[in-house]
Amino acid sequence: MTAQAIALETSEIDAGAYRIRTGIGVRHELAALLRAHAPVRHVAIISDEHVAALHAPAIAGMLGDEFRLTSHVMKAGEDAKSVDSWLGLSQELLGAHADRATIVLALGGGVVTDLAGFVAATFMRGVRVLHVPTTLLAMVDAAIGGKTGVNMGGGKNLVGSFHEPVAVCADLELLATLPRRELLSGAAEMLKHGLIADAQHFDALSLAALNDVELLAPLVARSQAIKCEIVRNDPAERSERVWLNAGHSIGHAVESASGFRLLHGEAVAIGLSLEAEIAERLGVAEPGVAHRIVERLDAVGLPTRLPGDLDIAVVQARMAADKKNEGEELRFALPVGIGRMFRSSTGEYTVPVPASLLREVLQCR
Repeated sequence: MTAQAIALETSEIDAGAYRIRTGIGVRHELAALLRAHAPVRHVAIISDEHVAALHAPAIAGMLGDEFRLTSHVMKAGEDAKSVDSWLGLSQELLGAHADRATIVLALGGGVVTDLAGFVAATFMRGVRVLHVPTTLLAMVDAAIGGKTGVNMGGGKNLVGSFHEPVAVCADLELLATLPRRELLSGAAEMLKHGLIADAQHFDALSLAALNDVELLAPLVARSQAIKCEIVRNDPAERSERVWLNAGHSIGHAVESASGFRLLHGEAVAIGLSLEAEIAERLGVAEPGVAHRIVERLDAVGLPTRLPGDLDIAVVQARMAADKKNEGEELRFALPVGIGRMFRSSTGEYTVPVPASLLREVLQCR
C-alpha cells in the first residue's frame, strides 16, 4: 500500500473525553496535541522493537527539545502483552523519574496500545496516555475505547482496566510500512464494525480500498465513528458495547490456541464466520447471513475456517476461560443480519450457546 503525498481531508471524531485525528501527516501535530494537555514535562514513548526502529527516531525528532523524552522498547508480538512486560515497563518509568505529569505516548499496534495503556492506567494510580497507532487494526479498534490489558494463563486480556487516552493521532502514512497480513488483520475489525451497525460499510471495504489510501481514509473514519458511538452509549460494556465482541468469543480462543501464529484479525475473521453459522443454527440470524460474511471475508483475503492442525479441545478450553462468560454459560454477541445484532425484548445483548452446538460447528472447521 502506498501512502503518497496527497491532499486528504483530515477527520476529527469526538470520542467524548478525547478526540481522534486521522489523516495523512497528522503525526506532525503531536507537539501541539501534547501541549494541549499541559503540564507536560516528560513524554515516555512506549513502542515495540519493530516500530521503534521504523518510527521512534522521527517521532522524537518532531517533538524536539520541547519535552523531556524517554524511550521504552518492548518485544514485538502478542506474547509480549504479559504481566512481566507490564512490570518491566512500569519499573522503567520509575527509573526514568516519571511522575503524575508524565504522558505515555503509545506508538505501535494493538499490543502496544493495550499494554502501554495498562501501564499508564496503573502507574502512580493513573497517568495520561496518547495513542499513535501504526497498524490499521489499532487505528480502527485497539486505540479507541479505553480498553487496556495483558494476557494471562493462555487467556486474552484477562487483567486490565478502562483508561481512555487524552487523544488518538492516526496517521495513515504510517500504514506504508505495514506488512500485508497486518493490513488485512485490520480489515477484519472494519468488517466487524459494518456487520454490527452499517451494511453499506460492510459492503464498501474491498481489496481496492486496502490498496489505495484515498479510498481507505473515509472507511477508516467510518469504522472509528461506529466504535465511538457504541462506546459513548455504553462506556462500561453493560449493554450494546458487547456487540464489539462479535467474532471475538471464538476468535480470542483460536488466536491463543494457535500460539498466536494467527494474527488477531485473522482469528476474528474465523470467529465472525463460525459465530454467524452458530447464529443461523440457533435461528437468531436470517438465512444466508453466514454465507454473506464468508464471501466478504474471502473477497479481502481473510480466513474463514480453523487451521487443520488446530486442536479443537484446546480452543474449547480457552473459551471456557473467556472473561465474557457468565459462570459456566457461554454467551455470544450474534448477528441478526448485516448491520444488525441480536437484542432481546428483555434487554439481553448476548445469546447462550450450547457447548454441543459449539463443538459441532468447530468440528466442521
